[in-house]
Amino acid sequence: MRHVVRSLVLALAAVVIIGAIPGEAVAVTPALLANVEPALPSTVPSAVAVVANSAPVGANVGIVARNGTAKAVDRVKVEATAKVPGGGTVVRATTVKLTPATLAPGGLAIGNLAFGKADLPSGTTFSFKVASKKAVPNAHDIALEVREALLSRAMEGPVAQQMAVTVANLGAKTYTGPVTVTVMCFGEARNPAFVKTATVKKAKVESGATTPVTVDLSLLCPKYMVGASAR
Repeated sequence: MRHVVRSLVLALAAVVIIGAIPGEAVAVTPALLANVEPALPSTVPSAVAVVANSAPVGANVGIVARNGTAKAVDRVKVEATAKVPGGGTVVRATTVKLTPATLAPGGLAIGNLAFGKADLPSGTTFSFKVASKKAVPNAHDIALEVREALLSRAMEGPVAQQMAVTVANLGAKTYTGPVTVTVMCFGEARNPAFVKTATVKKAKVESGATTPVTVDLSLLCPKYMVGASAR
């Protein structure tokens, strides 16, 4: 039997309506489902910026981005530089996509940066450069929302735990294609610890329907944020 972890949504509702101007089309932005409020700086930038990151896990670093502007944004791109202790090595990485892809004002997104193949040592420092575009509502945008996340009990072997995720199609049409779930796990201090993803390559989800996705976690994940995207 799975141990059910009660999930809290870091918003007043499960979805956020962007740009709700009377008589104007709006886009729906699925929120991240979470049971933790990440530890953020006491002063957050009034821009789209990376506000938290994990320590290196091999060559990977998890990041939390926040939209500090008054407008919804999308096409968020993060370029990162890693400086290894001693200053002898500099490595760069760029995000492919954040989850969710569109950020409402004040909204958070999670992602992973892969700094090549070589492990980054403890003490590596990071700097981030973020670019984004003002979100333009599109009736054909795909909106996938995580409705439920259930953690298994601790397991033996290479998989420490599994998360069973239920993803809903908020769009008006049936979605056919890959569904990717991104899970960010946090430590006791509410700082990012690591990121894991799982993809169902061929999914068919009718409007309003749901589909299951299972994410294998290499470490225990008592605190998390999870979101879904079409990739």
